[in-house]
Amino acid sequence: MSQTDDLIGDDMEGSKKTWPRNKRKKTMKDENAPKKPLNGYVLFMNARRESITKQNPNMQFADITKLLGEEWGSMNEKQRSFYLDSAEKERERYKKKMEEYKKTDSYKKFLEKKGDVKQQPQDLIDKSVEEKRNVTTSVEASHKKHSESNIPIFTEHFLDYNKARESELHQLNKANMAYEKQNIVLDKHVANLKNAVEKLNQEIEEQNLKNFELEKKLTGFRSLLLDAFSEIRIPASGMLPTAENIDTYIAEACEMLQGNIDDRSYVTAVQDVMTKVNFQTLEVSQDEHDD
Repeated sequence: MSQTDDLIGDDMEGSKKTWPRNKRKKTMKDENAPKKPLNGYVLFMNARRESITKQNPNMQFADITKLLGEEWGSMNEKQRSFYLDSAEKERERYKKKMEEYKKTDSYKKFLEKKGDVKQQPQDLIDKSVEEKRNVTTSVEASHKKHSESNIPIFTEHFLDYNKARESELHQLNKANMAYEKQNIVLDKHVANLKNAVEKLNQEIEEQNLKNFELEKKLTGFRSLLLDAFSEIRIPASGMLPTAENIDTYIAEACEMLQGNIDDRSYVTAVQDVMTKVNFQTLEVSQDEHDD
């Protein structure tokens, strides 16, 4: 390795110590640039925070944020769409404004001030060749010349880029936490829905069983009345009960008995049959079978 390379290598090692982690320069902010848009979740938080604070004046900031996160998690897509659509419109407006702003002299001056105006590749090569020609055996002179090269600029640019990545990672972590909270709320809703469905299925099964028992008793009751009144005609119509008309037969018989009926023999026959029917067991009493 040549003396020149040694000097450059030493200077590069020194440049790594130029910006310690706890002494990094702050990223330069372009005050003239369009303001970055807010996402839908932040728009919702800003819109609801004042109202929640008024309703709960003694609640801590962190608790209000947690409450808003739970409220956001419980909202459906239709309710969220207002904020998400607004955020999307803001993003589109921001993109258009930023495209127009990049064409202005203010943006170009900002880039020059920040040091992001890149040199052409041939200019960099010529500069590097010229620097190597001017390197001397003096360590002090070499260090002075190399400190004017693009290595510190590259280092600063890299640190700014790294800081931007860290900021992006921080935002992603925040979004991830918000999604995790939403998932917790959704999991609770799903569990509650499952319990409700299981309870409804159980109630339906019990009701079906009751209906089956009632239908069974009703069928037995019809059969019982059909056997008991099989030979008793209704005086007005002469109707005899059958499996098809037993409901109509009983309704007409009840209507006649509740009115003024002259045929006392029909009333006596009905009373006699009713005394022999055992409605508890849905069976005709043994006395009738004996007759």
